[in-house]
Amino acid sequence: MTAGAGTAARLDTDSDAPSSIESFCWLLGPHVPGMPPSASTAQVEAIAAELLHAWQVAPVVVPAFLRWIRPEHRDGPRVALLRARARAAQVFAELQRERILELVRAFEAAGISYALLKSAALRFQIYAQPEQRCGEDIDLLVARRDLGSARRVVEGLGYEPAQWNEARRRYERADPQLRQLVEAQHHELGFSIRRERVHSLPEQTRDAVFAQLALRPWLWHLTPAGELATDMMVDVHHGLALDISGDALLATRRRAVLGGALAWVPSPAWSMFYSIYKLYWEGVHHYREGVHHYADLTRLAPTLDAGDVDELWQLLAAYNLLAAAHFVLRRLAPEFGVTLGPAIHALIDAAGAPDTRTGALDQNDYGDVWPKLWGQR
Repeated sequence: MTAGAGTAARLDTDSDAPSSIESFCWLLGPHVPGMPPSASTAQVEAIAAELLHAWQVAPVVVPAFLRWIRPEHRDGPRVALLRARARAAQVFAELQRERILELVRAFEAAGISYALLKSAALRFQIYAQPEQRCGEDIDLLVARRDLGSARRVVEGLGYEPAQWNEARRRYERADPQLRQLVEAQHHELGFSIRRERVHSLPEQTRDAVFAQLALRPWLWHLTPAGELATDMMVDVHHGLALDISGDALLATRRRAVLGGALAWVPSPAWSMFYSIYKLYWEGVHHYREGVHHYADLTRLAPTLDAGDVDELWQLLAAYNLLAAAHFVLRRLAPEFGVTLGPAIHALIDAAGAPDTRTGALDQNDYGDVWPKLWGQR
């Protein structure tokens, strides 16, 4: 449970009244017509708690939430904490945007083929402003042969190999031998950190940042000298998973506009594939984790044309994730009100038929992820 979210409030599914899950889904999506009816105090508390889990998209979701709830609910302690978290996440996303641009310029200058991944790419691909989407780190992909060059570029920008120290609740310089061992068995370099002190924030913004300092993950912290600081984290991948090489993604990457500059991002099909994979894999293995990926999928899915869907279908089949796609995508239209094209509907229907010649786990079929997103079986 995210610190500060509490444990009493839960999204309900009361069939005799508008459910808080239904209202939460409306808020998480692209806000299609038909605002949900006003919520009760208990529902507002539950939705605010859930939005604290979905902090990665709080900058885009919370303003709609505050417009939707009744005035008497806006000053409650949980809603106040959510407002603070959304503002702190937005400022963090603004800083990440500048660091993404800095990384892009450095990789372009070094002549290294790369593609931004996950939130680093999606914030520019499908959100009106990049500050509306953030993540704990900045992810990018290079070919395995370019890992050494990529490491030198990242460290040349002041990022240091780091590892988390839970006792101190801080990142510290990585143990070289441990890092080498981990990287040999993983699909990315161990993360690199650049600690940045932040000055001259407006007073209201600074107050908001301080109000949510205790929430995990810690986007902001205080230095021993009492200065406000943040850790910018960069993850350099050579694959999307141990068995999903990054070469095919790099071969089909696209150009996107980032603050007046151009950068390489995945094709819509690859972005869709990776979002499905992340949501399903996180969700089937952990309760109440990964629901924020639906904010991406609800905005990304309507942009795919028939050719993109065909590419997506091939990727899902190649990496044995058709079951994941079925369970994830079938919620987009009924739960989020997203209008999908016939090609995606056909994919959802076809992916719903298992290959009965093999076992469920052979097809990465771990059942429906939906209840686990809400802490249910």
